[in-house]
Formats: sequence, structure tokens, C-alpha cells
Amino acid sequence: MAPRLQIYLKVSSAGTSEGGCPFSGRVNMVTRLKVPESDYEFKPIDMDNKPPEFLKVNPSGEVPVLVDQETGLTVTDSGKITQYIESLYPNPPLKSNYDGPAVEATGGVFGGLAKLLFFKNKDEIPQLKANLTAELKKVDDYLKSDARKGKYLLDNEFRELDCMLVPRLRHVEIAGKYFHNYEIPSELTALTEYNRVGQAAQIYQTIIPTDEDIVKSWTRHGVQRAV
Repeated sequence: MAPRLQIYLKVSSAGTSEGGCPFSGRVNMVTRLKVPESDYEFKPIDMDNKPPEFLKVNPSGEVPVLVDQETGLTVTDSGKITQYIESLYPNPPLKSNYDGPAVEATGGVFGGLAKLLFFKNKDEIPQLKANLTAELKKVDDYLKSDARKGKYLLDNEFRELDCMLVPRLRHVEIAGKYFHNYEIPSELTALTEYNRVGQAAQIYQTIIPTDEDIVKSWTRHGVQRAV
């Protein structure tokens, strides 16, 4: 009997489910943290050669996608998928419904990176870099505030919000450096330490993509080096 949850994620260069997509990475980690191994199956998808089986499930061709074989429900969007998983498997709690200050503090990081990578003319680049730094500083400020209660975003456990942010910070590091020679400012000390601890977490080490896969994930969308 097939596992209940069929989860489609971006494939890695090695053919596994640890591809260079932060949205797939988020779902990958939440699934591993919450769902018994017998209840799920990862299905790595080559985004340049999407199988008909996958396109039948999700005609838009985007990942991640979850299909619940028991209910017939298909869920797209990484945030909705993680919330659905938490509704089925409430323990251990990953606080996927948390809506406190850490959400606002972290919400602009990936958009800031994407705007930089998809710049329209080179004159915009200095301001786009400054905008990304401003978004990262929001995270740094939160991490230095009394609202933070542990070594991760919410407490001393790796929660759903960490599953969202840590892969995105990895993209800032790798793609930012490769395409624009951008580095996370060293003066953002709390963010730098959080990033170090988050990337060293066992669950992230389980799914960490290669630098090559991260770069490939952006070049596939037409991003080119500006340096």
C-alpha cells in the first residue's frame, strides 16, 4: 500500500529530493520532523522534464505539491502544505500557525533577494542591495529583542518558521554572492549567529542543497551574473 502523503519536491543534481528550492526545502524538513516515514513518499521532480504524472496532479507544474491519498486532496504552496501536515500530525508541534513578530521580521527576506536577482537595470543594484540589507536587519533586530526566547526564531526548538527562513538565508548567501557579490553584513551579528546555528541543525543538514543546485535554480529562471 502506498504511503498516505505523496509529496512532490524539486529534484537535486544527484536525483534526490534535496534540490535547490527553498520552498521544497521547507516542506521537506517539516515532513521529516512530523510525519512517520511510513506515511509519506517524496517524489523528486526534474523541473526541466516534468513527468505527465506530476502535471496531471498539478497542471501549473510548480513545486512543492502534496497529495493526500486518503482524502484525495491536493495542496500547493509551501505554507499551506506545512499547515496541512501540522493539522494531520499535531505532535511534535512546530507552531505553523504562529503569527507573532517573527513573521513580520522575516517576511521580506526572500522578496528582497528576488528583486535584486531579477534587477531590470544595473543602476538599480545599489539600492536593491540596500533594500535586501534592510530586510535582513529586521531579522537581526528581532533576534536581538526580548521577543526571542531561544536560539532559534521562537524558542530552542527548530520550528516551522525556521524551516522557512534557514533555506532562504542559504539562498541569500549563495545566490547573492554568486550573482552580485553580495554578502550578509557582518555587523548583523545576531542574524549571522542564527544563520550559523540554523544551518548546523541536524534537520537542515539532512536536506541542505549544494551550492550548484542553488545557482542552477536561479539560472533556470533567467538570472545572470551582474559582477
